[in-house]
Amino acid sequence: MPYQSSKLKDARLATGMTLNNVAVAFATRFQRPYSRQQISDWESEKGPTPGVRFLEVFAELYHVPITYFLEDETEPEPVGKVKAALGKK
Repeated sequence: MPYQSSKLKDARLATGMTLNNVAVAFATRFQRPYSRQQISDWESEKGPTPGVRFLEVFAELYHVPITYFLEDETEPEPVGKVKAALGKK
């Protein structure tokens, strides 16, 4: 089941995180450097498909279930709640 790359960006923006915030979180989690460009490539399907362990970290950072990135569906409730809390539509 392919991941939905656009959902990575949508979820990141819903939480208010920057590419740099995500890169730092990945570097901390995996104890190796990650660039903003690598995160951006995953968001736009330019780079290799992120593995499940990376999708798990995205899900944790963005407070959504991992299935959100794998399914072709509308926004899950957690993303809607985050957007509402941030005053976004």
